[in-house]
Amino acid sequence: MITKAYTKAFKDFETGFLGYAPISMMVLTCLGSISVMYLLKDNSSTTIYELAICVIVCMGYNATILGQMKKKFAFNTLIFATIINLVILFLNFN
Repeated sequence: MITKAYTKAFKDFETGFLGYAPISMMVLTCLGSISVMYLLKDNSSTTIYELAICVIVCMGYNATILGQMKKKFAFNTLIFATIINLVILFLNFN
């Protein structure tokens, strides 16, 4: 079931790449900004490490799009970056 959903989502991403790429960059950047906002509100001892991870995954996805890497790699990076940002957001959500 998960592989079927992944395959369908990737086919949609691949077909509409020119539309999905800029939209996903904006959405992921906004998600990263929200994660950073709650991260900085929490201000724990691991804040700087979580901030670095958040920035690295967002910049990594932007680099895959701007570097014109393979679509499957870009899609997998998008999924990875989204999961990481959501985890950071939920860990610091007060």
